[in-house]
Amino acid sequence: MNVSIKLGSYEEMLELWDGRYESFVDDYVRDIKLGNHEVLLMKDNETNRFIGEIHIVWDSGDKDQANGIDTAYILSLELLPEYQGKKLSRLLIKQALIRIKEKGFHKATIGADDIEREKLNTIYQKWRFTKEIKRSSFEYEEQGQTVLCTYSLLLNDKL
Repeated sequence: MNVSIKLGSYEEMLELWDGRYESFVDDYVRDIKLGNHEVLLMKDNETNRFIGEIHIVWDSGDKDQANGIDTAYILSLELLPEYQGKKLSRLLIKQALIRIKEKGFHKATIGADDIEREKLNTIYQKWRFTKEIKRSSFEYEEQGQTVLCTYSLLLNDKL
């Protein structure tokens, strides 16, 4: 499969989202404009279509996630369903870790939600996200429903 990854704009992110995640749009766009957040987008070069994303938060209100100094937070790793299971998420994580190091950060965190916790922990351990530093939860609205997401915050301090 011929794919590429690039630093994306919020307009390109919204193209990929295609009307989904409306409860997150304003916050994500604001943070990208302020430089607190970046999005890396994966494109299928054969179809010229965005197929995946990974977000990096440089500075968060939750300093355990990202403190703006040495720890960044990897957020919202996603591939369109028809591209899942093709080992493309590895490319996104690898590129995010490279970007984090380029920006001078030495640690990264990632959240593993409880819905797929064991699966995610297994995947993330391969990328040295091995220390659980926090359990947390938050609520968000999606398609008129309130969703409660409980997750573990995992640390990679060996970038």
